[in-house]
Amino acid sequence: MKPKGLSRCTLIEYTPLQRGTDITYQLLLENKGDPSTFSIDIGVPPDWSYTLSETTMMLNAGESATILLTVTSPVELLEQDYSIRVEAFCLEDYTLTASMDLIASFRSELVIEDIEVLDSQGDVTLTAVVSNMGLVDAAMVPIYFYDGLPYEGSLLGEQLVTIPSGKTAFVSLRFSLPEGLYTFSAVVDPTNVIPEPCEFNNELQISYLLDHTPPECEIFFDPESQNFIIRATDNLDSVVDISVIESERRGRKIQEYTLTDDTENVTEITLEIIHSNHNLELEITGLKYNGEPATPPRNSFKIEYVIENNNVVILNQSLTIEKSKVHLIYNRNKDETRVIMNETQHGEKGTQTLIVRTDRGRLLFSIENVKWLS
Repeated sequence: MKPKGLSRCTLIEYTPLQRGTDITYQLLLENKGDPSTFSIDIGVPPDWSYTLSETTMMLNAGESATILLTVTSPVELLEQDYSIRVEAFCLEDYTLTASMDLIASFRSELVIEDIEVLDSQGDVTLTAVVSNMGLVDAAMVPIYFYDGLPYEGSLLGEQLVTIPSGKTAFVSLRFSLPEGLYTFSAVVDPTNVIPEPCEFNNELQISYLLDHTPPECEIFFDPESQNFIIRATDNLDSVVDISVIESERRGRKIQEYTLTDDTENVTEITLEIIHSNHNLELEITGLKYNGEPATPPRNSFKIEYVIENNNVVILNQSLTIEKSKVHLIYNRNKDETRVIMNETQHGEKGTQTLIVRTDRGRLLFSIENVKWLS
């Protein structure tokens, strides 16, 4: 059966030209026709040599294969580009071929290999790691840094650098930005002034979360577990990992929580809990942000509860923070919660929950209407 489609040969990646050393090419051969056997033929300049990982291969329809081509150049080279011819022949039909010309270039070859970020409380240093993999020095090459995609984002700044042949330069730019998720980009030789065999590896971009703020926590009573629950919040909506170490001291349960966000900001909070029958009492005794202690104010959070048949029968909540006091008393018959704050009081429909929140070392509270159980 004669193939009905052509094969295709494309370049995946290569190592730029160096005198007297190997140049490695990764080639992709793709069969768009019927199952066929292909032969690979290579044409190189005089005094050059090559090796192929595969010289013939059989590919089914739609299959592809990667071929490793290694070309060795002489030590003595004229300052010019060199052409390497790659041809793939279908042995069932010699009229079906795929070919391409590879250029071993006697030029500069600039590549941005990495972008490094040094973040010090909003004072940011971007460093582009730029290599010249070609045989010609690149002098006074501009490097642009962007907040956003190359050419589309805001230009943060420009640096000039000279990169000798075969060397790597570390090019830095310093600036300030508020917290947030960013895309940082770097472009070397943005106007293509330096002749290169490949102009498609002059850009690189990375995503970076700029975050110095440790997470905060919320504490409230959970009737299903009949215990206090701690929940993490984050200023940038990062995922927060929560771990806890439990111990006992003087009849109190000690819970030491560690809250860690995506950028390794850490909040540590210590709770002392007394649990007897249908009564819970909690005190926040320790609080640290990224290792720095924040002395919490005097506080006491007390719960009196009765849960029957998955229904809240009694729920009295009391919170004291320094001189501020708040009480929530649930009336099951009226399905109403009476809220008493210092000398004022009012009623709220349904079951209300009292939430203690940390806020940069302070203790705050909020009241929310929730339906816990059915």
